[in-house]
Amino acid sequence: MRVGLTLLAIWLAAQSILLLVTDLTYIHLSSEKLSEEWLASLAFHGGSSFTSLLIGIGIFSFRGRLSERLCPPVSSGPSIGTSEIETFAVALLGLYVGISAITSLVKIETEAAFDTVLGRPPLDSDTWPRRITDLVQLAIGLALALRAPGLVALWHRLRTAGHDRISSRTTPRADENA
Repeated sequence: MRVGLTLLAIWLAAQSILLLVTDLTYIHLSSEKLSEEWLASLAFHGGSSFTSLLIGIGIFSFRGRLSERLCPPVSSGPSIGTSEIETFAVALLGLYVGISAITSLVKIETEAAFDTVLGRPPLDSDTWPRRITDLVQLAIGLALALRAPGLVALWHRLRTAGHDRISSRTTPRADENA
């Protein structure tokens, strides 16, 4: 799990730095034509990139604690079981979904703040559905990340439910063959 969290943190940081460098390049190339709308657009894109960078640094800094919290300890032995791999994948997916929702919420809130500063009417009819969608996405991401072992166990139970009854019907009984 630590390796996966390290890779996620590095990917988030690299993606954020790339987006920040791209935004700064646009500032340099169009420094003569800076408008308020362009600066507002740059601010909310930069804000979400900076948020993603901070989350990546936080994940990298606390990857040991996060790996202990998100996945149960791996059983002692030479190999890792499929249950541990599935738990790791579900937890990592939950982190990614949650982080995507957080950066999207930062974009929405920064855009709304700059609309207010620039004197434009707020886009409440457009932003509320996006906010609700991102909050639901955040809740799903947190549920996947924090409840990964339980979700994997539930998935195994649902996947094998009724399997014993079906297999007992297809195999002939010993008293029927006699």
